[in-house]
Amino acid sequence: MRWLVAVVVTGLVIAGGYVLLLNPERVTLHLTPDRSVTPPLAGALLVAFAAGGCLAAFVAGIGAGRRGWRSWRARRRVRHEERRASSTTRARDLVWAGDYARARAELLQSGDDLSVDAARIVLLAETHLHEGDPAAARRVVEEGLHEVGLEPRLLDVLGEAAERAGDLRAAADALERARVAQPESPRLTRPTLRILEETTR
Repeated sequence: MRWLVAVVVTGLVIAGGYVLLLNPERVTLHLTPDRSVTPPLAGALLVAFAAGGCLAAFVAGIGAGRRGWRSWRARRRVRHEERRASSTTRARDLVWAGDYARARAELLQSGDDLSVDAARIVLLAETHLHEGDPAAARRVVEEGLHEVGLEPRLLDVLGEAAERAGDLRAAADALERARVAQPESPRLTRPTLRILEETTR
């Protein structure tokens, strides 16, 4: 590549010298109303071409820089998503293994904002549920609902946490909202009916 650049530069220098040799005449250029110069015609042409080439290279460089910046941000976003997915998988495996404290630490120490990831909020709430702390699980889910919205998975866990805490009316309400958001889910229909029956007794 360096040899190619050297050959091109040498060719341009030779071509420029040849043009200067063929066009020794001078031309008057007015820089301001009161100031003018009389460079060789060929020199003025070469300077004009060089200026145009520099301008084109500058514009191309800006475009390449913007593309490079977008590409870097996209790669960074992909790496971040991969790290978060790997962290979520490790936390899920720890929950399955019954190591709820380590699973919770994995979810909290990654530096991610849990409030925008429903799957991670669910896992965090489940660590509290499995440890017999439905109040903490309910608090985690309710905070997540403010950010994520009426996510059926969060409402399902909220219903379970409320049921374990003995608040059957809140449990039924949460599961009913989850069923409305995802009516085709059999997981949400049967618990809702059971809890509603218990609350009406």
